[in-house]
Amino acid sequence: MVEKKEKVLKGLVKAVQSGDYVTISKSSKISGPSEHNVYLASVQAPKVGSSTRVEEPFAFEAREFLREQIIGRKAEFTQEYNYGGRDYGTLVVDGKNYNLLIVEAGLAKVVEKKGAMATSHNYEQLVNAQNEAKNKRLNLWASQDEKYLEKHTRKATYFTDAGYNAPKILEEAKHIDKPLESIVEYVFNASYLSVYVHKFQTQIKLSLVHLFTPQQDKQLLADGKVFVEKLLLHRTVGVKLERSEEGGTLVGRVFHPAGDIAFEILKNGYSKLNMPKNIDFDAEYFKTLKEGQLIAQSKNVRIWKDFKQEEKKSQQKPSATDFTGKVVEIHTGDSLTIERDSDFKQFRVFLTTVKAPLLMKKAGEDPDPYAWDSKEAMRRATIGKKVKVIMEFSKTINDRNMDFASVFLEKNSKNVACILLEKGLLKTNVSKSGDNASKFLEYLLAAEKKGVDSKVGIFSSAPAPIRVFSDLVANPKKAKDFEAMVMKRPNRKMNGVVEYCFSGMRFKVRLDGENTAIGFNLLGVKTMINDKNQPQMLEFSNEALAFAKDLVFQKDVTVEPDFADKRGSFFGTVTLSNKKDLGLLLISEGLAEVSVLGNKAPQNIEELENAQETARKEGLGIWSKSVQLSSSSGTKKVQQNERISVEMTDISDASRFFVKFVNENQYEKIEGRMNKFDYLQADDLERPIKKNTVCAARFKLDENWYRAKVLRGVGKNQYEVEFIDFGNSDTVNGDDLKRLPADLLAIEPQAKECSLAYIKVPRVDTEFGEEAAKFIQSQAMEKVTEAIVVEQQGDRLNIVLFPKGEKDWNKSINCKLIEKSLAQLQKFDEENDEYPEEINDWFDIEEEQRELQNKIWQYGGAQEDDE
Repeated sequence: MVEKKEKVLKGLVKAVQSGDYVTISKSSKISGPSEHNVYLASVQAPKVGSSTRVEEPFAFEAREFLREQIIGRKAEFTQEYNYGGRDYGTLVVDGKNYNLLIVEAGLAKVVEKKGAMATSHNYEQLVNAQNEAKNKRLNLWASQDEKYLEKHTRKATYFTDAGYNAPKILEEAKHIDKPLESIVEYVFNASYLSVYVHKFQTQIKLSLVHLFTPQQDKQLLADGKVFVEKLLLHRTVGVKLERSEEGGTLVGRVFHPAGDIAFEILKNGYSKLNMPKNIDFDAEYFKTLKEGQLIAQSKNVRIWKDFKQEEKKSQQKPSATDFTGKVVEIHTGDSLTIERDSDFKQFRVFLTTVKAPLLMKKAGEDPDPYAWDSKEAMRRATIGKKVKVIMEFSKTINDRNMDFASVFLEKNSKNVACILLEKGLLKTNVSKSGDNASKFLEYLLAAEKKGVDSKVGIFSSAPAPIRVFSDLVANPKKAKDFEAMVMKRPNRKMNGVVEYCFSGMRFKVRLDGENTAIGFNLLGVKTMINDKNQPQMLEFSNEALAFAKDLVFQKDVTVEPDFADKRGSFFGTVTLSNKKDLGLLLISEGLAEVSVLGNKAPQNIEELENAQETARKEGLGIWSKSVQLSSSSGTKKVQQNERISVEMTDISDASRFFVKFVNENQYEKIEGRMNKFDYLQADDLERPIKKNTVCAARFKLDENWYRAKVLRGVGKNQYEVEFIDFGNSDTVNGDDLKRLPADLLAIEPQAKECSLAYIKVPRVDTEFGEEAAKFIQSQAMEKVTEAIVVEQQGDRLNIVLFPKGEKDWNKSINCKLIEKSLAQLQKFDEENDEYPEEINDWFDIEEEQRELQNKIWQYGGAQEDDE
């Protein structure tokens, strides 16, 4: 039944479904317009195909004729009749009757009037237009030849068809530079469309890149759909495809002359930014989209109506605001510690939205490929450099609070994460929710793309390099083997990286060129011991460590080893990248003292000693409080060949005894203070007690308290100590060790360790060793004698000892021991060794005793026993 009705509908043409069927929205407003599907009265265009319907010839051309001219335009539709629930009438756009125009173009037929059926008021005009089109043989009326009709029949593929192949379409599209000309055929939601691509004659499913539309709010979904339909439905657009997803959906960007639809969708809060996991994207475009979303968030529109509250719930504030500072430690390729400029406080930060290969894994598991390279690249790029830290958020993971930030080099404003991403030594790591996305995500992804395109690092198809370092720090045997190899080289200088600072003078150094890590000590330089029982020394020990760490920790250095001790620890010089000597710097700052082990002195010993004297005069560091005097190397430097008055205080062996300087001692001051020492009020030593700890110790024989140095532990709560003002040793109960006050710690040890110069004497445990020791004791113990200092080796003075007032070297105690066949001259190399003319007679004296074969010469001399 046909219902005759006339009314006029005005609005915008929202959609053109076919050559005779359009949709008109009554309002141009975005919010909830009412829409009407209308049909052209007395006109029938060929039927457009679908996945379930075969398309008729000229159907697509008829639809395009109408769509291209009227879509989005203001229209006036005069309803003339309703048939089967459909409104039929005349469509006028810009004063043109499109019922008439499509018939004139030969793209639609006039429905033949039969009986009492309703027709258009312009029926006669339509018939005349059709006759004219027939006469001109236009389109539908040109021919009924099958080939002709087939040529004008679109053979479209739909995304529901079995032959639909999204990856193939994507691959072909990548070879086309310009956006693909397309028509938006259907809008599923604000970010999901159906688009017909002319080039491939295929209707695809298209997801707008970087957009995600939540499905929970049905009203929001409907409003977003209407919003996009108003702007895009049946519009001609350009499409750039970026990737395909499972299920046949293609992801891409829509280009429209009127503006960017994705930006408008985000700006109006119909969708969210979907944090991209792929790297093939336009960073600047993503930044533009972010700006759109920020607008919506700032206005709290739609999806973002509760944005502020949600943000507070889902994210923790970082523990600091943005700051500038210096990188002081690298932990991994995505984690570093930075010292803030304003207050020198240190913060460990993790780089936002990136992940480095794992370096430290479970026991027995190998590190991830490129883990070492990632950390090393971060070290080279940042250690010791000024940076700007943009704090982003914090997270608590396994009860551990972690600050996430973006870090930029102050010198060139480069994002350090981008530097490593370009090298293929990091990967972006964006959660599905995007709550861990960096403010600078687009740049991170762009940098990662460069790494992928360059096929470097993680993205390389080549096998990852294997980094194996031989750690010699705890392997004395291998260290000595390495020493033997290095010592043969004409140039022992090696480039390295300080991996760890044990103290201000002792380090672990990684030698990349040798694939080896060694323990390394500064030669001729000693910092204070790290001892809680000696707070002043501890203070300067920590200061020296901090000073050295600031200069060399994880920095490139040059090391030149001189030797390795029996524990496999190397001794030598460390040179910074600026060519400065670390040992000299420590001495110059008063944070260390010169300490020579035997004859193992560095080549620049004079420079070190001059720097020490300057620091001493200026009262720098340890010299400001005489802290060094309580260390094991506190002996005052004595000038070579200086004659001094001494008094022997203890002898343990003919080759080792102790003296005090008669005119320069502080025994009275020390004795006065120790007499007032209240051991009951004094603090016990904190355990464990370290070697060389200077303290107060009770001497068993007289029950008095004296200053002492701990030599070693010898049993449960038993310690061997040396009384530093006398030189004698004893075993003391740990309860009889107490802390010394600072003023007593600051006084130099009074007993000076000595040995007799130019001669070798038998050890005390050999046949004539005790006799030699007793002779020396009889000549010098508690007597004022005179000594000429031949040399000072570390803490030990090598002397010629004379009775008081005696000048004749042949009457020295050294010579008397030779005369009594209790000593022999040391061996001299006639070409290289220098000795004073004063001992010329000693050679004759020795020869006489050798011929007599008395005492030591019965067995070939003291040297045999000593060695």
